[in-house]
Amino acid sequence: METEQKVKTKDEDEQKGEDIQQEKQEQQEHQNKEVDQKIQFIVNQTSYTYETAKGMMEMFDGDYIKIIKMFHGINDKPEEKNTTINQEIFRQIRNKMQIN
Repeated sequence: METEQKVKTKDEDEQKGEDIQQEKQEQQEHQNKEVDQKIQFIVNQTSYTYETAKGMMEMFDGDYIKIIKMFHGINDKPEEKNTTINQEIFRQIRNKMQIN
């Protein structure tokens, strides 16, 4: 009886190992598919070849939006600081004093 339980346990462990391996493989395939879709998107939006787009993806750590913005010359706007009216008045006074 004990040997049957050991055999069942080994079979279950092997099955779990195979399931984990299969799940990892599916995740890897899904990631590869996503990367290919992003590269194809870059190719469609720019005049880059597939190889160039793939290299750019590696350079920009997979951020395809930055690649497309760079190609089209779009710069990110710097964030404006939200200041109170008082702060703005004093900032302008300081700037005026520095100019003179």
